[in-house]
Amino acid sequence: MSKKTCEVIKDLLPLYAEGICSEESRTIVTRHLSGCSECSEILRGMGTEIRVSADRDIAVMKKIRRRIRIAKLLVGLYTDAACNRLFCLCRSQRKDSGADASM
Repeated sequence: MSKKTCEVIKDLLPLYAEGICSEESRTIVTRHLSGCSECSEILRGMGTEIRVSADRDIAVMKKIRRRIRIAKLLVGLYTDAACNRLFCLCRSQRKDSGADASM
């Protein structure tokens, strides 16, 4: 088989494996698989389930939760700092404009 044909078939294999490609695509892929051992092997590999242990899954979720908390904290701190800076600028302008009016 040509390399270009195999690349196209490899793009279609996930849809083919899930049974959601069009009938025309299914026919083309089936015909190709009958003569291409490399693509057939890739399709067989797609049938293999990937299992993740619950402990690993929980650890990943805890890491994500921790990063979200840190991000929220940083956003809060930056917002607070920006509001304080804006307040100080407004306050100093008010004092400056009050001093100009009294002259």
